[in-house]
Amino acid sequence: MARKNEKSFKKAGFGFLVIFNGRTDAEIKFSGNATKLGTSDAGSAISSARREGFPAGTIIFLDQEEGGRLLPEQQDYLHAWIDVWYPQVFRAGVYCSGVVFKEAAGTSVITAENIRENAVDEIDLLGE
Repeated sequence: MARKNEKSFKKAGFGFLVIFNGRTDAEIKFSGNATKLGTSDAGSAISSARREGFPAGTIIFLDQEEGGRLLPEQQDYLHAWIDVWYPQVFRAGVYCSGVVFKEAAGTSVITAENIRENAVDEIDLLGE
């Protein structure tokens, strides 16, 4: 699908993101090992991108749907997912909220900023 319709999409003025469906916090907790799950999911994303014929340098965004400050297991999952990409021909990104999320006790956080503040390596962020 990636190459088959690419020219007609571009001609019509469209572009698209390559997005991998990330896990919810509940799914990450249920796995029992956030790092292992993040590593496995990154491998699946890389295999799928190769199979679909995406070119080298394509940014594959992990869809982080749950907004707010990432919990420790979410950070472990995200960091493990990102760490797999560096020897690969693709790049890792995160598709996440760029909207203010109100927390308890009158504090607030923007998910994209929270991820950036806790990033161990350079990543591409795309806040909604």
